[in-house]
Amino acid sequence: MPARPSFSNVVQSGLFVLVLSACTFDPAGLRGMPDAEPDVSDLDVSDVSDISDVSDISDVSDVSDVSDVTDITDADGSILCAPADTTCLDEFTLQACSVGGEFVEVQCDLGCNRFVSPARCLEFIPSNGLDPNLVLDPLLTDLVISENAQLSTDTGEIRTESGVLLRTGGSGLVDGVLFVDQIQSDGSTVTVLVLHQLQIATGVTLRVTGTRALIFYAEIIYLNGLIDVSAGGDNCTDGNNRCPGPGGWWGASANNNGGGPGAGGEG
Repeated sequence: MPARPSFSNVVQSGLFVLVLSACTFDPAGLRGMPDAEPDVSDLDVSDVSDISDVSDISDVSDVSDVSDVTDITDADGSILCAPADTTCLDEFTLQACSVGGEFVEVQCDLGCNRFVSPARCLEFIPSNGLDPNLVLDPLLTDLVISENAQLSTDTGEIRTESGVLLRTGGSGLVDGVLFVDQIQSDGSTVTVLVLHQLQIATGVTLRVTGTRALIFYAEIIYLNGLIDVSAGGDNCTDGNNRCPGPGGWWGASANNNGGGPGAGGEG
């Protein structure tokens, strides 16, 4: 008589079929068995769920080379500026970009120039290579000429026709007026008189003599009279700057012809 299979053999056979033929298994046959319901949590899905090789996308998600925009944004996320962003907020206020990339406001004493790119404060840039700081010396004073006077570019002396000494001769700062030499690009030397304010009254002539050209450098100049730098001889009397030298003839002027051979005409 054949041996009767034990209960354990039946259970093992049922489990064996569950594993190999899960798609055709009818759970109704084991309905009376409390442990017959399939326990999904017992399924070994380690081979499927272990996707560390797929989910590890550090090489892809690491976009530090792309997201590093420190040149554009600050640490707190605020947008930084560039030199080209400089602009005029109003007539005397410049919004500039600092070295650190932040906007700063600068007051422009002479005004803000919005017609250049980038915008900037207006600057006083004198001609002939002069130092713009010369005129800022607080020791400079005003020179008021109310009668005819003569100025020597060789000594810096300024004296009126009546003999009043307005500036003693000598280099440097004398009587509130600075007398300096300025070398030009061609190697020549010119005389520079630096002062705070120059006033020449109406009808008054300041006659300039000497061997060098002259530059007046002042913060304010009121020229109601005349500055005469026409050529003339040392032997000329006051008020007669066209007198000739030895063997010479009278020179021409705006309203008079010159004298002698080859004389020039008025004009």
